[in-house]
Amino acid sequence: MNLSYEIEKNVILDGGFRKMAIERTFSIIKPDAVQKNVMGEIISRFEKKGLSVAAVRFTRLSREKAEGFYIEHKDRPFFQSLIHFMTSGPVLLMCLEGENAIFLKRYHRVGARRHDGCIRT
Repeated sequence: MNLSYEIEKNVILDGGFRKMAIERTFSIIKPDAVQKNVMGEIISRFEKKGLSVAAVRFTRLSREKAEGFYIEHKDRPFFQSLIHFMTSGPVLLMCLEGENAIFLKRYHRVGARRHDGCIRT
């Protein structure tokens, strides 16, 4: 399921019109971050990179929903532990919006934790 898509906006530059791609991408703040109460810090880091929260939903994933989100990992040895983790507590589902949102989220991994526990900037 690809939840990322592009919309176009007209922007006036140098007296003419240029189309600028505004992208949307999906992000989940996972149960451990919710439990540690660092949701605001993570959202702030997205905003500092120029992304805004277009939609948000605080929920607890069912096993079926979690399996749907991570279906590409179904045959991997960590799949069951991933599903257990994702259903272990509430999560924050977000639609992030901004220029290069997909690139920033996927390749810069804004908001994600490093192996040492620090949140990436």
